[in-house]
Amino acid sequence: MVLALLLAVVHAELAPAVVAQTTPAPQHVYQTYIRPRFQSFGYAGELRIWIVNGYVQGTYRAQTGGTLTQVHGGSQGSDIWLDIATLGGVHIQGKVQSDGSITGLGAPLGPEAKQYVFTAEPETSPPPPP
Repeated sequence: MVLALLLAVVHAELAPAVVAQTTPAPQHVYQTYIRPRFQSFGYAGELRIWIVNGYVQGTYRAQTGGTLTQVHGGSQGSDIWLDIATLGGVHIQGKVQSDGSITGLGAPLGPEAKQYVFTAEPETSPPPPP
């Protein structure tokens, strides 16, 4: 009986920690625009990401209806970086602005020397980190 009571107390103390670790972070949905630097045309799309403990995971889809692409990255404070496998793979270094939007520059993954300008306007996003 005492052991059962002790286990109930211990498990009750651990329950909030377990719930906090398994509850998914809010989803951020952005309308994006990626364009080659020094050019006016680009690629519109939708970015859906989750940020948990500084790790970023999600998906990207071009507005033209292309395939759903995995997104991986990280964040620290207002800095964010994303690897998007679309367009042959693009690595984005950006900043989360006070309005929740993301602005940054990108470069292809690999030897190509292009540079991209990246913007993402929040569709439904919680406030940016403090």
